[in-house]
Amino acid sequence: MATQAGEQLVKDDEAHDRSLSISLENDREWVTSTLSQSIWQLARAARIIRTASTHRQTRRSKLNFTTALLRDAEMINRGRENCPEITEEIIASDFRPLESATHLSAGNCDLIRVSVKNTSPHQHFYVGGFYVDSRGGVSLLTDTEDDEEMPNCAYPLPPFSADELKFDVGIYTWYDGPSTVGLERIVFLAIRQDKTGLPPNLCSLAQETLSAQQQMRSGESDLDNLLSDIGGVQNRGGGSAHSSKRKSTRFVAMEAHMIELDIRP
Repeated sequence: MATQAGEQLVKDDEAHDRSLSISLENDREWVTSTLSQSIWQLARAARIIRTASTHRQTRRSKLNFTTALLRDAEMINRGRENCPEITEEIIASDFRPLESATHLSAGNCDLIRVSVKNTSPHQHFYVGGFYVDSRGGVSLLTDTEDDEEMPNCAYPLPPFSADELKFDVGIYTWYDGPSTVGLERIVFLAIRQDKTGLPPNLCSLAQETLSAQQQMRSGESDLDNLLSDIGGVQNRGGGSAHSSKRKSTRFVAMEAHMIELDIRP
């Protein structure tokens, strides 16, 4: 097991904050491979967060994001119990609107609804939603009102559309055992349609959380390739390796919306 500086080593399998571990009883090649994959996975998750921070919406944005919350007053205090199944009746419940929700405290069985609407008179967007947990897991979010799988995991949002996308995110601190807690994020990447009219490929940004011990390095997506060309995403400062005459980078027309969640059991 390993921890960051200042953190305690937690070995209890029933603890929410159990330290990540890699067994050294396996052969050296396996340990090296698993460690490399784990570092790669955490780096990919961090990259999505950095991208969202870099491309946060401005006040002039034509994309409107609204957030609402449905809270079970009893279950939020039962952080070590499975949540009841989300039914159609629950989805149809009255959610409490939250103003300017970019940082929320959340607990077991909370249901967070994020809606997005395009008010631009001419710009077409493709929107992808992700949940980034505290152990490198990246889950794809799906439109609550659309049961069909979206090709490339990017939902089209035409200009001045009367419809809006709705994403319901359930918070579970216990699912037949402890789930991830701590600082987690809901991230939306909205990419403007280019001249080709083709949607970006966002599906391969998804990956299992490290606590599930499924640490497989996935192939790069179209978006990964785009992100590598965004100035300021990978290199935030000027070091000795930077030339005084920086090469021009390809501009990616993107907006991002991110909600930080402080998850407590």
